[in-house]
Amino acid sequence: MHLVIHRGSHEIGGSCVECVTDDGSRLVLDLGLPLAPVLRDALLPRVPGMCPPGDLGPTGRPLALLLSHAHLDHAGLAPHADPAIPVFASRGTVAILDVNRILQPDVPTPARPVVLPDHVPFRIGPFTVTALPVDHSAPDAQALLVEAGGRRLLYSGDLRAHGRTG
Repeated sequence: MHLVIHRGSHEIGGSCVECVTDDGSRLVLDLGLPLAPVLRDALLPRVPGMCPPGDLGPTGRPLALLLSHAHLDHAGLAPHADPAIPVFASRGTVAILDVNRILQPDVPTPARPVVLPDHVPFRIGPFTVTALPVDHSAPDAQALLVEAGGRRLLYSGDLRAHGRTG
């Protein structure tokens, strides 16, 4: 497994990390809105097959989009992902997305996010993913442990110890 950091390593916000296995299977962790002003054409990260009508490339669409929490800098562009790509998030993040759908009906949200099981590893293609609660100001924020090809990534999302359980 190797990583492609599309955004978020040299800026705050706009987080988007792609995990790629040797066979070309891919997961995307977060699809955040950049906090700094950017040109409209540069708003969506260039993840092949992520956002229509983008080029699917040789590996097609990513297997899934996993959201670490509901803040816009991590989930703000998720509604622009291809609806054929499943979106996974914690129960609290899904609840916040549902509330946003009611309170702001004109603002797009992911169509049918799937709830990540807490502390229980699950498979998405060749990946094993485990959601681990982290302390953050966003309710039910999760770190994501991603394993594939004998390698592991612990993606913290935002681990800042300034939430309710610091």
